[in-house]
Amino acid sequence: MNATPPSQQMGSLQPNKIAAPYDFSIKKVLGEAWRRVNGMKASVWAAIVLIYLVNMGCGFLFYVVQHLPAPLSVLMMIIVYIIILLIELSLQVGLYFLGVRRAVDLPVRAKSIFSFLPFMGQFFALFLMQNVLIGIAGIFLVLSVVLPASIISVLLQILFIFISLYIILSFMFAYFLVVEKKLGIFEAYKASFYAFSQHWFKITATLFLMGIILLASAIPFFLGLIWTVPMGINLIGILYRQAFGVEDARIKQ
Repeated sequence: MNATPPSQQMGSLQPNKIAAPYDFSIKKVLGEAWRRVNGMKASVWAAIVLIYLVNMGCGFLFYVVQHLPAPLSVLMMIIVYIIILLIELSLQVGLYFLGVRRAVDLPVRAKSIFSFLPFMGQFFALFLMQNVLIGIAGIFLVLSVVLPASIISVLLQILFIFISLYIILSFMFAYFLVVEKKLGIFEAYKASFYAFSQHWFKITATLFLMGIILLASAIPFFLGLIWTVPMGINLIGILYRQAFGVEDARIKQ
């Protein structure tokens, strides 16, 4: 396994389950994410194909349930919808975790995304927690609608967007921490929140630049996405590595 470059040494998790102080260069993490695309593309796109096939199967199951006699169909649709949500959430986390493995030169295999299914309960709990927090922040949106149209209502809407985005990004490491560090959902979010808060502006700017790269690469008939989608997944993995490091012994297929 190749050694991690000195400028990109792995971070760590402190005994109090909070990320130790860390830092990164936007230019360097973007450059490393690009360099690590080689040898990553096939696994990423194979994983995306697998997720697409699973989605097709889930869609067919939902179609069948819709045609069951009422009221059984309504109950079954709710149950199947929740199951589909759990499966898709787990597979998406597995897809992005390929970037974590690539960031520390561990083998990357498309089928490994299915190894995240046992964690679907924890993932769903984090998903609900995230949406509850966004719902609480929605108070600002409600106030902007209730109050007469003015600069204050506009500011409240902007505040809601900012807080919601902050909440969403503060969860970006939590799903990985549940799997890789074996943390509980509250510990995982606490650690993820503090890691994001240390460099919230730099992380947001890095992801914004990655978004521009993805959009630009999609212009020539979407061909550029063959390289930039794996690059984006690598980027998430590198940021996680910078904040928490990756325990080799805890990532075994």
